[in-house]
Amino acid sequence: MAFKYYACQAAGLLCCGTWILAIYMKGDKLPLLKYFIYANLAGIGLNVIDKALRYLNSKTRVPDVVFHLLTIFGGAPAMAWCMMPRLLAHKTERRPYHESYLISAAVSCLALYLVAFPGKMNTPTRENTRVRY
Repeated sequence: MAFKYYACQAAGLLCCGTWILAIYMKGDKLPLLKYFIYANLAGIGLNVIDKALRYLNSKTRVPDVVFHLLTIFGGAPAMAWCMMPRLLAHKTERRPYHESYLISAAVSCLALYLVAFPGKMNTPTRENTRVRY
């Protein structure tokens, strides 16, 4: 039970570390830093709104798909932060959400790597693997 929760926290930290590495390695840091801050603020805001709607017993809630899309597009650290029991404790009882969050966080890290470092994932070809003397 607690394993998936801690795995979600670890995935959030991993995504946060990936973002910090990408911001550090990029030449123009400001746009990527702004995007990271705005995506995570949007994630915290959506979690707070959904938690408030839960307490108001509202029939309309924020769908999980929105949370997963926000996780993929950079809000993974905020989603993990909002799942902490002493802070917001949002989505702590939803086991299927934890499993899909882990997948979304992995896709987020991969997408960030592909966007931040284009051309670094070259596949070796016959020409560039040949030993030259």
